[in-house]
Amino acid sequence: MSTSYKDTSKKKIFTPKRIVILIVFLAGVSILIAWAIIRFNPSIYRSLFLASSKDTPESLDPDKADTTPVSYSDTDNSDFNDYTNELLNLLVTSDTNTYNSSMEHPERYGVEPGKYSLNPNNQADTNAAYLTSFTDLKKRLATFDYSSLSYKQQKAYDEIRLCLNSYITKFTYPDLSEHKYSGSLSSQPNGKEYYEQLLENSIGAGKTVDEYYKMNNAYLEQFFKGLDSTSSGDQKKYKSYSTDGDPNEILNKLKEVSKEHFPAVQDAKYTLEYSEDEGKYFVDAARYMIPPLDDINKSKIILNKNAVNYSRDLFTILAHEGYPGHMYQVSYLSDKINKGEEDPVRYFTMNNGYTEGFASYAEYLSYSYNDSVESGVSDVAKYYNFGYNAIYAKIDIEANYYGKSIDELRSFLSGYGIRDSKVQDDLYNDVTTNPGSRVIYAVGLEEVLEMQRKAKDIAGDNYSDDKFNRLITELGPMGFKDIEKRLYMINNF
Repeated sequence: MSTSYKDTSKKKIFTPKRIVILIVFLAGVSILIAWAIIRFNPSIYRSLFLASSKDTPESLDPDKADTTPVSYSDTDNSDFNDYTNELLNLLVTSDTNTYNSSMEHPERYGVEPGKYSLNPNNQADTNAAYLTSFTDLKKRLATFDYSSLSYKQQKAYDEIRLCLNSYITKFTYPDLSEHKYSGSLSSQPNGKEYYEQLLENSIGAGKTVDEYYKMNNAYLEQFFKGLDSTSSGDQKKYKSYSTDGDPNEILNKLKEVSKEHFPAVQDAKYTLEYSEDEGKYFVDAARYMIPPLDDINKSKIILNKNAVNYSRDLFTILAHEGYPGHMYQVSYLSDKINKGEEDPVRYFTMNNGYTEGFASYAEYLSYSYNDSVESGVSDVAKYYNFGYNAIYAKIDIEANYYGKSIDELRSFLSGYGIRDSKVQDDLYNDVTTNPGSRVIYAVGLEEVLEMQRKAKDIAGDNYSDDKFNRLITELGPMGFKDIEKRLYMINNF
């Protein structure tokens, strides 16, 4: 009979092989968890993988604004008045723009219908004719002695100079200005040169594209540092943030708040309309339609409920398009013109960088005007929205000037939370279809904030935001270099 027995010796649980497997497993899990934390926490991802700018707005432009008063004549130069009237006739009676409806009674402003009706045989001849006209006007503008012009005329002169440059660029590069190409501007003959002129003519801060790019990067980082400094509780509340409501009630509230911080303006009537624009991303949630110069009560705001940010940001959208943004600034300028305090040509030569910068500044301020939203949540919304505007401007320059493809930009966009490849493609298509437009919005605001910073240096203890608001409103739509040379005027208020 055989005898069986049970082996009672203990088996080793942690054999060398099992230990190695466990270490590999735990390492893999740790890596996966770390990847998830980094990948889905944009602030950590940005700090580890995306190059940060060491520049600040102050370090990029540390010089204080010149406080030397601009010398001007106490009386108008009659020859210059004749010149601006000639330019006004060209702009209004030709088809260089869609301004034919912007005067219901053009004769009140010295406009003679048909005075500049150019009817060449083909489009190429039309472009050449306009190029000649605007080039001749630029040469004539340079013949005026700046100091012989009145204060009103000098403001018109500065605005006209950039406007003429814009038209000359437009008709020098008709295929580029009319977007008769595919892809980004950087891949087109003369594309970079055209883009340089496009930005400077639109913004007028006397900077190169590289300098605009660096400034925008500095503000981008500043906005996201502001966002990262907000509390996690406010960031959580932002997920359900909404300022939706009755647009008329919102505009009425904004109009009343604006009276406390901006110069008085005529109370213009307006109409609201709704568009059927398709798409959610990178479409305008609202547009302001400029009324005729002699009937400001025909102002119109077109709203697009399909835009992804319509309900969330309606309050600040209406601040941008309405009060104290576009509708306010246009009402103010038209009132000044109709009182004889500004030249009528300024209604047709408005600088895009100023107009969008002013409206974006109004939007920026309006986050503190909405008392129905907690201030901390409003800060999250402000830094988020203007941070992303700076991102879009960066992509605009990267694509159209530095020639980067969308694949080269995906990692950067993902680091800032834009991970959907379809949305990335839509953004790239938007900036290459409308080169410079995203830069004008973002950099326009950034230049206004630069003017504010320099105005504070000049005024010192005499500074207030309301004084700055008055100054930048009264100067009106001109390039930021021309605004900067007049910042000393803040001490006159």
